[in-house]
Amino acid sequence: MHWARENKMSLNLLKTVELVFRRPNVSDYLLPPTLPDINRVCDAKLLGVYFRHDFNFPKHAESVVAICNERLYLLAQLKKQGLGIRALDSVLNAIVLNKILYVCQVLS
Repeated sequence: MHWARENKMSLNLLKTVELVFRRPNVSDYLLPPTLPDINRVCDAKLLGVYFRHDFNFPKHAESVVAICNERLYLLAQLKKQGLGIRALDSVLNAIVLNKILYVCQVLS
């Protein structure tokens, strides 16, 4: 909070959370103390990616699958309406493929 004040930033204490990344078998006494106004959480969403404290990404994978399912349904509806194969390919690249490929290098 002191750093934010020095850099002329404000914290939204209703939404601000602290996510601590740590290696396995590291005891809790090495962690910094919890700030009273900021909640500590096990996972958080940042730039569209769900991060977990143990560097696993199951929630992010579930989120991507759910969004892609919705977008593939839209693609199927467009196909039923008679949209051409080239247009369907463009829509697939624009709304489905970009979601699948976003951050995939980080997660692998």
